[in-house]
Amino acid sequence: MKLFKPQDLEDSGGDIILLYGETGVGKSVSVIQSAEEPIFYFLTEPRQPAKFLQAANRPNVDIDFSFYENWEDMMDFFSDPGNFTRYKTIVIDSLSFLSNVNLSEELSVEAFDARTVKEKNEKPLTSRTKLNIESYGAMAGQMMRFTNLVSKFSQLGKTVILIALLENNPKFNRDLTGGPSLTGKSYPKSLPGFCDFIALVEPRIDEKTGLTKFPPLAIFNSENSFMSKWTGYPGPGRGPLDIQKILAKAHGRE
Repeated sequence: MKLFKPQDLEDSGGDIILLYGETGVGKSVSVIQSAEEPIFYFLTEPRQPAKFLQAANRPNVDIDFSFYENWEDMMDFFSDPGNFTRYKTIVIDSLSFLSNVNLSEELSVEAFDARTVKEKNEKPLTSRTKLNIESYGAMAGQMMRFTNLVSKFSQLGKTVILIALLENNPKFNRDLTGGPSLTGKSYPKSLPGFCDFIALVEPRIDEKTGLTKFPPLAIFNSENSFMSKWTGYPGPGRGPLDIQKILAKAHGRE
């Protein structure tokens, strides 16, 4: 077991940020515009990154993209720190698609294969997409396994950014007006324990013109009305979504 001095932790510690909001609000573009380079950008959705890379308008940004293929290949890749040596920022876009579509689909295939021939023939379409109780447990376990894996990069001094969609009155906590859209209940309830910062991303409106301004607004302090978290120096915990400025403020550098 390795021991660390306080100054070592201060020099080497990174941050884990969860950003969630409606689709198209500007989460991906803002992250590319403002995160520290070099950036590793992992896309779980079948999207073409050239569009929001162009929208970011950050000339010569040092960024590499990778795309989801299957769960075990992804886990193998993220299990090797050597694949991420040169990067300062690691982005997962999106956690919602990873949970709600990619992993859900692979688990539903497993569940279908485990059913009897009679069960498969009675409701073939329903059987192919239906998750059982065991599948939901496996989903929570696998998502926590992945999140724990990527969170360890913060111990290597990297910034890890998790992007998710917004769910109003999420099933995992109906008392919240909003939270990240994630399948199941146990994983989203555990997610704040992995993160240093959690922000709802909303459009930012110009008070004079009433028009939408860019970048959007990141709100880290909600007084428990929606999922949020701010770790670091005291502050309002809200402002334009600029990753480097947010972290500088949280760490007392601004």
